[in-house]
Amino acid sequence: MAELLRIGDDLMRAYNTRGVAGVLNSRRGRVVVRRRLLTLAQGAELQQTLEAAQMTNGQLADWIEARCGRRPDATMLWSYRRRVPNHSQEGRRAQGVQP
Repeated sequence: MAELLRIGDDLMRAYNTRGVAGVLNSRRGRVVVRRRLLTLAQGAELQQTLEAAQMTNGQLADWIEARCGRRPDATMLWSYRRRVPNHSQEGRRAQGVQP
């Protein structure tokens, strides 16, 4: 039957054991809380480091990974950079830098 409907065996097994409730998305309606990447102390240390020296995204990702053990994605890097007062909020085009 699973081959005929092209669904996975685990989905078919879940339906057979728990009925309709077994195949519904179990995370729907739940709030998924993600752990912070850096602690507050590490965040303050990062802000001081960014204010003191210019870092590329690769260097910043390496710095964060060395502190917490997880490598951040580009969106997380941008959010950390955005919090630093001397970082340009407008970007390179506002400063006249050509790509």
